[in-house]
Amino acid sequence: MLRGNPADLPPIVSLLHVLLQDLGNNVRFVSSASCGLASAYDRLTEYILPEPALPGPAGKALHYLQFRRFVSRTLKREAQSDDLIWFGSLDTALAMAGSPVLQRHPYILHLHELYDTHPRRLQMAGPIARGARRVVAPEINRAAILQVWMKLRRRPAVLPNKPFGHPQQRRIAPSTPATRKILERYSTDKPIVIYQGHLSADRTLTPLAKAMRALPHMQLWLMGKDHGALGDLLTVSENIHFLGHIPAPLHLEITSHATIGTLCYDPISLNNVFCAPNKIWEYAGFGIPFISNCAPSLLGPVRQGVGVMTEMQENSIYSEISKIYENYQFHSKAAYNFFKNQDNAMIVRDILS
Repeated sequence: MLRGNPADLPPIVSLLHVLLQDLGNNVRFVSSASCGLASAYDRLTEYILPEPALPGPAGKALHYLQFRRFVSRTLKREAQSDDLIWFGSLDTALAMAGSPVLQRHPYILHLHELYDTHPRRLQMAGPIARGARRVVAPEINRAAILQVWMKLRRRPAVLPNKPFGHPQQRRIAPSTPATRKILERYSTDKPIVIYQGHLSADRTLTPLAKAMRALPHMQLWLMGKDHGALGDLLTVSENIHFLGHIPAPLHLEITSHATIGTLCYDPISLNNVFCAPNKIWEYAGFGIPFISNCAPSLLGPVRQGVGVMTEMQENSIYSEISKIYENYQFHSKAAYNFFKNQDNAMIVRDILS
């Protein structure tokens, strides 16, 4: 169950694949938009309530009420007493707060963030989390913190954001006019350093941009939604290019051409400090090592050689990118192995048991 668009939450789409393909479950998916998998799986049935056209807070409040009624009617009509509900996000569960649904059916609560910058939502989530059969988080530090904050008897299960159906093939041929146009425009024989994600104030990319001035034999590709940080970055060095926002999973056609991936989460919240980025798995599936700022949650893959962490300063970034490139085969193989050895199907099976 998901109040929202599954395309905006790739871990839920991956979860649906695991439930349907790897584990062979029957799934009834209640959401605000189709997950796009109905034609591929006979065991999937969708019940969709589109979001209203009314924009802003009023539209969101209206959809909360409509979604709540829609879920209640759908479950009353379709669900068996022993069916298990998987709330795909905190927002979805909050829409059902206080509903008899939470008492009638066993449920799992899937939390994607720490919500430390939204204390009211965190407070509201506590009772729902304590009533869940299991709580799920994407990263082990987040799981431990949520257990303390929400006073849970059992630590949340850790289900990493590894994408299902990753192509794992370098330099994928573009499948759409949009990706073909991008790759034709920015085609290069130079090694590519890529950043994919939001371009915003809480992700300081200026030191990375400045480091590119000392790496003229490489290019930096920026891919994602700009929230006002792009203009200054493009003026720093001539080998920096903005490719725009490419919706998932098509963005992987672009990522597959990269040499080194980057991550940057400024330490302005615990949610950033203990980040659980999808992109680390997207990079690793292609054997692309990463460079990031010093985030404790990335220490495990760094110790395995998947990437490196450094202070986000121009000289240190230049130095670490150079080191990765000099030992590229080692780091690339470590990234492939990191991706291959993560078995999310086993974790989901354990959660359901």
